[in-house]
Amino acid sequence: MDEKKTESRPIDNEAKFQDLKTKFDKIFKEKLNSSDEEYNSFRRRIIEKVHDLQSKYPDSGQYLMAYVIAQGTPPNSCSKFDFPGDDSIEKFIEELEKEEK
Repeated sequence: MDEKKTESRPIDNEAKFQDLKTKFDKIFKEKLNSSDEEYNSFRRRIIEKVHDLQSKYPDSGQYLMAYVIAQGTPPNSCSKFDFPGDDSIEKFIEELEKEEK
């Protein structure tokens, strides 16, 4: 079998997407209720992450998870789930959760 497993996965787990979206939305709401400085720092971090992914991945709009942190509505045409390795949005959200504790 010559088939290689790619790090970007096809969209096959709506429940996982919704779970991560719920987690991110919770963190976002907590930041809205924090100090202006903390909220602005959080927003800058999100914007930097989005810009970093857009520069690394010209097809970043094809990754469903990109829409979680960009807080946009994903098109039905997303062909990939999450970014590979350290660029993973799932990993990024897990890091944000740990920081909140």
